[in-house]
Amino acid sequence: MGEPTSGPGQVLTAWIGLWNDHALQRFSELASTRYVHHAMTGRDLQLDGFRDGFRAIVEAFPDVTYRIGHLVAGGDLAAAYLTATGTHAGPYVGIPASGQTVTFRGMYHCRVLQDRIVEDWDVFDLLNPILQLGGSIRPPQL
Repeated sequence: MGEPTSGPGQVLTAWIGLWNDHALQRFSELASTRYVHHAMTGRDLQLDGFRDGFRAIVEAFPDVTYRIGHLVAGGDLAAAYLTATGTHAGPYVGIPASGQTVTFRGMYHCRVLQDRIVEDWDVFDLLNPILQLGGSIRPPQL
């Protein structure tokens, strides 16, 4: 699928490019001053909160890259199916660095006005990396 040439799809593609460059300081170039990230936890975060979460991923997986599998856009919305790959070089949810490469997948949706992301939603399978790294979701034995 070719890259979009204008509109929300182009903004989303550029946004994922900033993720891949780990350019946290440049996120404000594409985020509206009214930006809201609707987190999977149900909390709404401003841009600094989104940056903090992204920073934690980059600290755990410093070479993380996101590949767009497919992208759809219409009106003021764009959505993409993403596959992320990174090397576990820092702590991730209490699991010390292992040097292992992990892959996780997710969906990202955003609303774009005047070439800036106003709000976004994402759902990533963050359990899969835990399992790939030998972690467990079982409670400890008492």
